Amino acid sequence: TRPDGTVATARLIGFLDWATQRLWIGLIFFEKRGGVQNRDVIEVFAAMIEAWGMPQSLYVDNGKEFGFAAFLDDAMQLTVPGFHGPSRSTHVINALPYNASAKPIERLFGDLETRYFSTARGHIGGTRMSKKQEAIGRTVAPFGAFEDVVPAIEGFVRTYNHTAQGKKSALKGLSPEATFRKHLEAGWAPTAMSRDEVRAACARTEDRSVIQGAISVGGRHWTCPELQAYQYEKIWVRVPAYHTSAELLLLDRCGE
Repeated sequence: TRPDGTVATARLIGFLDWATQRLWIGLIFFEKRGGVQNRDVIEVFAAMIEAWGMPQSLYVDNGKEFGFAAFLDDAMQLTVPGFHGPSRSTHVINALPYNASAKPIERLFGDLETRYFSTARGHIGGTRMSKKQEAIGRTVAPFGAFEDVVPAIEGFVRTYNHTAQGKKSALKGLSPEATFRKHLEAGWAPTAMSRDEVRAACARTEDRSVIQGAISVGGRHWTCPELQAYQYEKIWVRVPAYHTSAELLLLDRCGE
């Protein structure tokens, strides 16, 4: 329930680590009507990268809210200060439209709903046209406030990540977390990248002329002491595609 008493359904954004079958999620709740946008997915993705490291490749849905992924190939090529990713390119693969069964995470969502989510208060089922009802003509009572839902759902996911899978599964009887630890013990290490670096990666490179020690971006004037040395020259600006930033990454023609 929202503070004003109206009822809404939280959105879950998830990323599945194919190597270990670990699941990372983020929950989003809209105070007004709205849908998931690129910025929402970036925030969940950035939190995952900060904790788990940059993936070797990324298999994403075709929805427009995943458009940010197109920026990641270029981001991994950057060698400017502030980007510490690997020198190789990230492989971004788009799933075929209207082919949910081809996405491993969709199968996992179905399993999570059956085993875990369906036991929670306020569960309405996965079919919007045929919502579960507590009694004839009466819809399911909501779970509670969003701040109550978050720890409950995160608890379900944590349980999944620490639960051993079957002997015939890809993990051969280990849990996703145990499989992850096994990779660490074998010498694997994550490629770290901060949330701010991920946000900055989702940006376009644009030309700007320095006039009186300042540039114009988005109808605002931007300046810093270093720009004084580039009077009436052109520089490159990394302009965020989805975020409103308080600072910008600026590069001279040599990439410094």
